[in-house]
Amino acid sequence: MIISEAARSKVMYGDSAERAEIDVDYALRKLNYKHYVVFGDLIIPSGMKNPSLTQIDHVVVSIYGIFCIETKSNHGTIYGNSRSEHWKQYLGKQEYGMYSPYRQNHHHVTALEKLLYTVLRAPIHSYIVFPNAKKVVVDGKAHDMSIEGAIDKINKHTYARYDIATVEHIAKFLAYTASMRNELRGRHHDEVQSYVNKKMTDVLKIS
Repeated sequence: MIISEAARSKVMYGDSAERAEIDVDYALRKLNYKHYVVFGDLIIPSGMKNPSLTQIDHVVVSIYGIFCIETKSNHGTIYGNSRSEHWKQYLGKQEYGMYSPYRQNHHHVTALEKLLYTVLRAPIHSYIVFPNAKKVVVDGKAHDMSIEGAIDKINKHTYARYDIATVEHIAKFLAYTASMRNELRGRHHDEVQSYVNKKMTDVLKIS
């Protein structure tokens, strides 16, 4: 029996992959608005030729640093290695492959660093969130990648890295970028689809 991509996605991600991002967004916006500015669904230059754009689930800007957050809606148990390109998801005895969210968010962080290089005062923090996963194991160790875990990690940063003026400058710049998302979304989707198709073609040639 051939399982359709739509059916496979429903098994891996549940009824709505967007629901996980909505839940994360809701939690992030509970952070003190006087100290944190939250941006969701940002589309920015990737710094690569193809795809030239990348989509970031959430960016949080504060005097305590900049936080880049990737949300994965996968269910079950997740196993990965911080240096591996591919991870594994287990739903019962069924195994599924998935691209490393560490690598995915590393690309996002790199793109953000290039975009904000003139004002960066500290490394951008990369956090992965699996709201629906039963357990996430990376490098043989269980990690808290819940929504609450991400909020706790953000709150642990209490040393000021930026002054208010710089935070406002970054926030205004990202707000302008966010205002262009609808204009860029179609282009981003087409570029990603083209990139994936090329990768699949290369894999088929090798095999």
